[in-house]
Amino acid sequence: MAFDKLATIRRSSEPPVRRTGAYIVYLGLTPKAAERGLAELPEPRIGDSFRLLPGAAITFGKSRLCEVTLPTDDLSRAHAMISFVPGDAFQLLLVDLLSKNGTWVEGRSAPLHYLGPGGEFELARCYRFRCQPAP
Repeated sequence: MAFDKLATIRRSSEPPVRRTGAYIVYLGLTPKAAERGLAELPEPRIGDSFRLLPGAAITFGKSRLCEVTLPTDDLSRAHAMISFVPGDAFQLLLVDLLSKNGTWVEGRSAPLHYLGPGGEFELARCYRFRCQPAP
């Protein structure tokens, strides 16, 4: 069964889930990356947000084929992906796509991690993002 179909399954006795999506907000460089002298990229800019709809996914990487492109050698071509977890609660699944420099949550390597509202993650210990529900 495909993931997009899982997002729409519900019991007939349950009310429909009304999720309008989420935003993934770019927070800028991590403090350690800034200390190393790494410069901010021209795109994305701090505060830029990327809309994530239920049943969809966002990929991050240096390839132009990714929804969020960060043109830097710190990232792999396809570095990580985030998508909704089916269900009533706001929960996102962050998956590292076998990247060279990893995906991190709370200072720990996170090849697979669930994030709730306000959850933050880092790509290659350099670039920070926050998850927030859409209004």
